[in-house]
Amino acid sequence: MQTPRQPRPGQTGRGLKTHMFRQALYEISRSLQLNLDPSIVALHGLRSLIKATESDSGLAFSYNPVADQLELVAAEGVTSRYLEEVEKLINGPSLARYVVESRQGVLIEDIQKDARSAIKASKIEGLRSTIVMPLLIEDRCLGAIVIFCREAGRYDSSDFDLVSAAASNIARCFFKVAAIA
Repeated sequence: MQTPRQPRPGQTGRGLKTHMFRQALYEISRSLQLNLDPSIVALHGLRSLIKATESDSGLAFSYNPVADQLELVAAEGVTSRYLEEVEKLINGPSLARYVVESRQGVLIEDIQKDARSAIKASKIEGLRSTIVMPLLIEDRCLGAIVIFCREAGRYDSSDFDLVSAAASNIARCFFKVAAIA
């Protein structure tokens, strides 16, 4: 695999963002080759996405369709208090469950105003914008990945596309591990 080039000195704007997106996808792909533990790959993916999209935090969930349960497998940039709230709510109505069931990613300008979100938990962290993407492979949904920003209206379609591409890579890892187990 070829290593992505460094950004040109003084590179700004769209060119720098494109470079950061390529770097994030490269890091996720490299993690897939080095790790077979889905939680480690999910954490590497989250860190890469957070950096590339200039986000504040993120979560990753696996989904067990037999038990119809989501399980938190990775978190970055959130407090334990927030995680406790998420754990209580995740298998009820939630954005992650909505995305898993609909198999469609969502970009939300302000989750503190979205009835599908855990508004109380979002306020604990001051989270506003989010992108939630299902981890899809073939006809199966294996979980969801979420990134957050404390600024409302922070994400655009290029951020959404990057999270979608990263989710595909992470889903391949989850699928590989399930096939081996």
